Amino acid sequence: MTAPKTDNTAIDLQKVSRLLVASFVPSIASSVNDTIADVSEKIRKNPALLEDDAIEKEIKAAILLRIALDKESVKEMVESIDGVLDKLSLRLIDMIESSDNSNAEIQAIKKELESYTEESSVNFKIAHKKLFTIAVALEENTQLLSKNLKGHNEDVEALSKKVKKLEAELEETKKESKEDFLTKLYNKRALDEFMELKEAEYQRYERNYAIVMLDIDHFKEVNDTFGHEAGDAVLSAFAKILKKEARSVDIVGRFGGEEFLALLSDTDTHGGVTFAKKVLKHVEKSRFMYKGNRIKVTVSAGVSERKKHISLQATISSADEYLYIAKKNGRNRVEYKK
Repeated sequence: MTAPKTDNTAIDLQKVSRLLVASFVPSIASSVNDTIADVSEKIRKNPALLEDDAIEKEIKAAILLRIALDKESVKEMVESIDGVLDKLSLRLIDMIESSDNSNAEIQAIKKELESYTEESSVNFKIAHKKLFTIAVALEENTQLLSKNLKGHNEDVEALSKKVKKLEAELEETKKESKEDFLTKLYNKRALDEFMELKEAEYQRYERNYAIVMLDIDHFKEVNDTFGHEAGDAVLSAFAKILKKEARSVDIVGRFGGEEFLALLSDTDTHGGVTFAKKVLKHVEKSRFMYKGNRIKVTVSAGVSERKKHISLQATISSADEYLYIAKKNGRNRVEYKK
């Protein structure tokens, strides 16, 4: 016959039951399994069950289940940390490799991150501490990088303003310049000023002048066949011919594109035609060469004189109209009012 339990024995069973139930709670897993909960509830309500051999099997199963839950949680945490480390490693390494200003601290972190692979054993406190250290360093260096980039942006903006200012000054200089950069003849702005002066002389002293408009024939074909550099070479060569045939009192310049203008002082239509024909003949005799290729060049011209027109603008328009007629009538010719 079993001896009756003493009060001390009952008290001991209660202590043991509480400790045992507490040990059933997973130390890592976030929740308690239903099976473990059932066993815990039985023992908590009836500590005397601990003396029954039948409960031993349930306790062992609960302990094994508790360990299994912790193992599963550990596995999930390792996988989670590995994923975080992988992403953080890639982002930080990319940032480091894209920057020429990586300091020693970041380089050390880079090596540390590269050392993380798929380690099965991880000390979570150490891993957490390292992750926190990395995050702080990343934040600090990102702020430094942002500050540097902001400084660079300010430098770029300042440089951009200087460039714009220089461009504006260059544009202003071009406007003030009277020389065509390619042909070294007078540009249209200068030609307009000289024609205004000639018009003033005509108004005051009735000093006649002639205007000759000249245009290189089929110039687009030259560019299309030999290239724009060849076209520039032809323009420069023709400008030299034009300047050579002009008198010291005459003004010659590039009116625009492949069109040129000659302003001939104290000259009538006949004198203008004579000048134009001399230029055309000179062009025909010249050899226009570019990189071993001979380029055939001809020129058309239109001539008008001031006395036959009511204004300077009418004289210019007339010369331009006769140039168009020369083009229409076969090119390489001079047209004027007979």
